[in-house]
Amino acid sequence: MADRSSRRWPALELTHPTTLDPIAEALLTVLDGLDVSGIEEQARDRWSVHFGSTAARDRAARLLADRFSPATVTVRPIDVPDEAWAERSQAALRAIQIGRLTIAPPWDVPEHTPADEIIVIEPSTGFGTGHHASTRLCLVALQELMLVGRSVLDLGTGSAVLALAAGRLGADVVTAVDVDPDAVAAARSNLARDPRGRAVRVILADIRELRDLRADIVVANVTGGFLVDASAQILALVEPGGQLVISGFTAEQASAVRAAFGDAVTVGARHEEEGWVALRLTARASGSEIAPDELQHGDRGQ
Repeated sequence: MADRSSRRWPALELTHPTTLDPIAEALLTVLDGLDVSGIEEQARDRWSVHFGSTAARDRAARLLADRFSPATVTVRPIDVPDEAWAERSQAALRAIQIGRLTIAPPWDVPEHTPADEIIVIEPSTGFGTGHHASTRLCLVALQELMLVGRSVLDLGTGSAVLALAAGRLGADVVTAVDVDPDAVAAARSNLARDPRGRAVRVILADIRELRDLRADIVVANVTGGFLVDASAQILALVEPGGQLVISGFTAEQASAVRAAFGDAVTVGARHEEEGWVALRLTARASGSEIAPDELQHGDRGQ
């Protein structure tokens, strides 16, 4: 086993004005939507924000740079010693129930909940644990669908919590995809501890480069910007008449995300929590007409 003291983790050092509390609040709002494993306050104006992978850190750095000017927030990539920070930052996490599913860390598995309703996820990997609002929204949307005997594709799988949920809900074939090797490793680790995990296929790939792969139901809990940029590639992965569940974007981004998918889909449901949004969309069957009432329903779902 590797010496813990020699292990280092990717992080961002963020410095911001101590006199501007709204800046700190805005930072926390942005960070809440990223693959953050823990935040340590080194000083009131300096935070060390830890990530499970270099790729996650680099994505966060780009998003923060786009949101804040250097005069407001300085963003500096760093690598920090292990020092058990992940265990400390995740130790307070407890099992949560979303509909008929319970997402639990290994140390808080409910004793009286049926095993088929529990998904155990190791939070210290730094990928989705089910505690973020966008993940919860996707779990709600998936439970609205009939998954029995269907094929499901989980794009940007992270910890594989949504892929495992699809299997629990009766999906016949589940494929999980992520471009980050660390995410794929985390997903495989969680799948290995789950009795039904062997039924999930994990692929290391860029979503935009997938070929010859389609599913009845596609779920993509990524970011609003990515959904807009890759909407055409994502739509190509949904069987005609199939369902698409998308999240990872805020209420302010929802209209742009919906517009990116255009008339190729209709909106079945919109869910919102803590300013985050999930849309459940239906892909039009080939050659189908756009009825006026469908357009109206779609507008209401934006």
